[in-house]
Amino acid sequence: MTTNSNINESDITKLANLSRISLTDTETTKFAKDLQTIVGMIDVVNSTEISDELLKQEGFAPTNVTREDISRETDYISAQDIVKASPNHQDNSIKVKKILADNE
Repeated sequence: MTTNSNINESDITKLANLSRISLTDTETTKFAKDLQTIVGMIDVVNSTEISDELLKQEGFAPTNVTREDISRETDYISAQDIVKASPNHQDNSIKVKKILADNE
């Protein structure tokens, strides 16, 4: 997929204005050439065909690495015990004092 887009000095001027950057004519010309080179390199990368087999050989193939979920015994108390132990609770939630105002 190639873009075949030409970036000219008027494009750079528009971008500079949108970015609120002032550029000299020399800078505008230089940036137009630089961006055109960058876009050209993007076109080269986009047009490169790489097989899945080559990716696998180089170690870049997408693979899913998963682990087995193991339930372990812990010494933690349950969430319900924590709620019950709190001084102020309601509907399986701990009630806390409001510390921020609504208009902040």
